[in-house]
Amino acid sequence: MLGGLLAGTLGGMAHATETAAPAPTAAQQAAPAPAPATPAAPAQSPWDLLKAGQALASGEGVAKDTAKARAIFEQLMEQDNKQLAAAAAYNLAKLAAGDLKDPDLSTRALERGIALDDPWAMIMRAQALAKGTAKDQAKAAELYLRAKEVGQKNPDVQKAADYALGQLYLTPGLLSAKKALAYHQSAADLGNAWSLMAIGGIYEKGTGTKANWTKSRDAYLKAYDSGVAEVKGAAALALARLYSQPGHSAPKRAVEYLLVGQQSGNVWATMMLADRYLKGLGVKKSTATARRLYTELKAGSDPGASGAAAFQLGRLYSTVKPRNLKLAEENFKFGAARGDVWSSFFLAQLYINDMRSKANRRKARELLQGVAKSDDPQARKAATALLKKVR
Repeated sequence: MLGGLLAGTLGGMAHATETAAPAPTAAQQAAPAPAPATPAAPAQSPWDLLKAGQALASGEGVAKDTAKARAIFEQLMEQDNKQLAAAAAYNLAKLAAGDLKDPDLSTRALERGIALDDPWAMIMRAQALAKGTAKDQAKAAELYLRAKEVGQKNPDVQKAADYALGQLYLTPGLLSAKKALAYHQSAADLGNAWSLMAIGGIYEKGTGTKANWTKSRDAYLKAYDSGVAEVKGAAALALARLYSQPGHSAPKRAVEYLLVGQQSGNVWATMMLADRYLKGLGVKKSTATARRLYTELKAGSDPGASGAAAFQLGRLYSTVKPRNLKLAEENFKFGAARGDVWSSFFLAQLYINDMRSKANRRKARELLQGVAKSDDPQARKAATALLKKVR
């Protein structure tokens, strides 16, 4: 069955056909004997086929072919070998959720994996359910717990499930700070540094519990010392945020952490550092340095940071003398194109107050109407108020 799937595509199993051979003619009898046939290549094992499917799915070492990969995974996940079938089902689910963009197929594959007691299929399915209703989230919690049970000897499974459960109990439908802290602490004990960040966030914001600056700082410091560069950058930003709060303000210490965050590649630490250069908080005020950092962020790959940096540049060019309204407009447009609602709002203001024309007033109204429908309540309120003044 497996060989038939791959014949002519992966150079897999050759198929021999048995038919009655006709009697040789005189010419054939006189012809030299043919050379011995080349032995057929050995058939691939099912595990080799799984690897072939993985290679086709990723394009690693071969031409990427998701259709062939899908066919291999679909056939292998029906095999009697439980471990093989579960691995194939999980690979099919990832392929369907990613390149194939087929959520129904992904769900079907995950359900097959779950039936085979694959903890990773349970975790992946639970992750999808966690984005749904409170009822879906309750099902997700059950799957995470089941994954912990069947994967109790696998620390990676435990760590992943505990982190996911910690996050799940921070959602409005299942909010429980007690459970979230317990699961995140368990994941942190197993080496998940992001759970330390989650614990710090719970105490910083007071999510489901009383805010506690000291406990938040201590969790962030542990994350900062975790040895994971990306986590260190995020923790540096969080610590800078803590040392910017009223009652705990330490501008120079905040800047020290922001510099570490910048070196770790955290774009929001760089953004906060640029803001401080602009205002002279903890550093010598330098509009030029702030502009340079904003320009670097604008050119970066993070769309959120890029849009926010363009907004700040637009503000600089529209307010700092000598003003450059053309560059202000250019940057506000850039930010608006990346979904920054305040860029849209200030671009509208620019058209109304400084770049007046009938066409620009029309553009301003369109921009404000869009902002008035955004997810930002402050921006919605400001846009609605300004729309009343635009005729």
